[in-house]
Amino acid sequence: MPDKTRILHVIAALENGGVEVLLYNYFMAMDRSKVAFDFIVHTPHRGMIERKLESEDVRVCHLPRFRRFFANFFKTRAVIKRGRYPIVHVHHTSKSFVQLLAAWSCGVQVRIAHSHDCLALRGPKKWLIRLYGRLTTALATDWFACSEMAGRYVFGRAVASPRFRLVRNAIPVDRFAFDPARRAAIRARHRLEDCFVLLHVGRFAPQKNHDRLVGIFAQLRQQEPRARLLLVGTGELEAEVRSRVRDLGIEDKVLFLGESAEVPAFLSAADVFVLPSRHEGLGMVLIEAQASGLPCVASDAVPREADIGGGIRFLPLDAPDDDWCRAIRDSRAHDRTAGTELARRAGYDLSPEARRLQEWYLEKQAEAPAP
Repeated sequence: MPDKTRILHVIAALENGGVEVLLYNYFMAMDRSKVAFDFIVHTPHRGMIERKLESEDVRVCHLPRFRRFFANFFKTRAVIKRGRYPIVHVHHTSKSFVQLLAAWSCGVQVRIAHSHDCLALRGPKKWLIRLYGRLTTALATDWFACSEMAGRYVFGRAVASPRFRLVRNAIPVDRFAFDPARRAAIRARHRLEDCFVLLHVGRFAPQKNHDRLVGIFAQLRQQEPRARLLLVGTGELEAEVRSRVRDLGIEDKVLFLGESAEVPAFLSAADVFVLPSRHEGLGMVLIEAQASGLPCVASDAVPREADIGGGIRFLPLDAPDDDWCRAIRDSRAHDRTAGTELARRAGYDLSPEARRLQEWYLEKQAEAPAP
């Protein structure tokens, strides 16, 4: 049997963030007798996704953080040369060009830059970020993004090129189907039977804007006494958010649930999903929520491409809290059973999307053997 094609992914960490979960899902849905994923990560510790991959044919190398330019470049180059990778797939940060330059210097003929986010460029660093984006675009042979908006953020006009590819943040759709039994079990476990339940899933990080979320919820509580807020995730700002919740006097109405394997059950249990992010490349959690038939309220910093069936209400981040509360109160689901078919029609079913990406990898590997 011929050797499988090994793709080297370069990513910040293998914890439990959206990009890591996406890569894990894609990998597990592929034919692993034909394709293997290896990883360069830029954290010293082993994250949750790395631990889940222990039983697979996966190699993980921990390297210095991006800001150590020369150390990162030479260590990345050593990993590539040792593995003789035909494809290097770099998941974009502002300094992705460092890893792409290392791959180019090793003679790797398929160098993918993959954009998962888009930021509003402001302040004195915006020209530097644009320069980094242009270097990334120039050094990559192929450009991937989770949305057109995320693609334009890094690659600009290159999104019109045939070398640009939209790689959807696909999910195992059936896993997120609305389940009345799971809804009842979660609501009973947390004493939410007669409550109006808001849900947020995401890391406690500046991007997710938890401070604004709990402020909106505090206002909503004055109008909806039975409202409850469920927060799934962990992160560096969790202690700060807990303090803010205490200051607002709503600690008995907000549930901090930590990392959880029960996200599909929490989606079934909730009544509205709220995502007031400062920026998103797409917002995969919104796809999951819509697959569960859950109405969503999101900031207008989220790409409109996340709305796969008209079920998301977008509001400006600077809109008054009353506007957010009104949108949340008005977002009541009528029929939650059609979400999975909606996600499939929109192209977010994991199995066919993973098969397409696998075929693309194999075709590229055949055209460009390892250096």
